[in-house]
Amino acid sequence: MTPTQCPKSLFDVPFSDREVFFQYDFDAKFGIEGKDVKIDQTGELAYTITVPKFIYLGYSDPKFSVATEANGVLSWITPPIDKVAAVEDLMTDERVASHIEDYRSLLEAQAETFYTRIVSSIEPDAILTFEFVD
Repeated sequence: MTPTQCPKSLFDVPFSDREVFFQYDFDAKFGIEGKDVKIDQTGELAYTITVPKFIYLGYSDPKFSVATEANGVLSWITPPIDKVAAVEDLMTDERVASHIEDYRSLLEAQAETFYTRIVSSIEPDAILTFEFVD
């Protein structure tokens, strides 16, 4: 975090900086918006299931440990660093896209299994084709 700026005069207050380096671990959650899934009948017992784009849904089980922390002499005038917000900031659009691409085959397999079970519980002889939106 950079030195604190006084909002009225916009000058830096020396020695008010804070830094924290921490190790983090969490389980990212990716999925789809279920209402956007489309099931079209393409034959007597044939269906095409179109699965929308995978999205970031959040995270669970966060674990943080501070590796080192450096606070300036006047850091008490600076708000503490919010470690949870810092982890949320880590999940940028680029990182989310990278994670989704890295796990695409697993995400697609899970979606196929999920919808196959639903359809086959209604129509065991159904033939399903899956299309995934990028």
